[in-house]
Amino acid sequence: MHYDNLQIDQSTAAAFTHTGMFKRGSGNFDWHAHRWPHLLYAVSGALTVETEESLWLLPPQRAAWVAADVAHKTTCLLDTHFTSVFISPTLLTEPLPTRVFAVTPLAREMIRYARRWGVRRNPDDELAQQYFSTLIMMTRQWMADEIELRLPRPKSEPMQQVVEYILRDLDAADLNEAARLISVSSRTLRRQMLREMQTTWRQFLRDARMMQAMELLAAGQHSVTEVALAVGYNSHSAFTHAFHHFTGQNPSEYLACCVIESDQDN
Repeated sequence: MHYDNLQIDQSTAAAFTHTGMFKRGSGNFDWHAHRWPHLLYAVSGALTVETEESLWLLPPQRAAWVAADVAHKTTCLLDTHFTSVFISPTLLTEPLPTRVFAVTPLAREMIRYARRWGVRRNPDDELAQQYFSTLIMMTRQWMADEIELRLPRPKSEPMQQVVEYILRDLDAADLNEAARLISVSSRTLRRQMLREMQTTWRQFLRDARMMQAMELLAAGQHSVTEVALAVGYNSHSAFTHAFHHFTGQNPSEYLACCVIESDQDN
């Protein structure tokens, strides 16, 4: 199903931006696809982007490139200002895969600057054409330095139950309890996760906890210690080490970035 709001897929320009503000719980788009690839960035707040294979978190430190005709679902986790940059496939020398990547200060400013060219922009604007072409080249480079923040999506109903259980109770999720939930042994559950989702129980739980921690920190309503406890870490140092390994930043550094992004957008 294609999504044609504001004639997004019918613009006469080869590239343009679409911006908006969503309130938590009201800015969700169910499964849809666009005929053009697009760059999606949450200037403030946080989104998730889900495809058939993966679930990604999009805080202000990350952006997503969604390839043309890829079915995806977006969910607004917090009050969120977003920018989407739509690019005609004719501007791509070769397709780019759907992927999430780290947003550098340069990337952030280039995406923000691109917002002056909306869906109804002059299709013959040479400056806009050159700017978007440069943005595409830079996006390719940024994606090469990608930091994956995704969770694999389960395909079977039992594994969906396991994932829902983990995400519902991150601070206390237990392997044996999850196995009992679907009437298998813990050893069998480990094998099924590895076969179906190409991940281990420990890795999935860690990644889910880190993504939840990023969401809570981005909300700006909890201290680092409170977030650590909420996602199952009793040791501040253990949480800090795990968070830095996952994101490349300490929790306090990440929290500071979220505050700066939100202040700059207001």
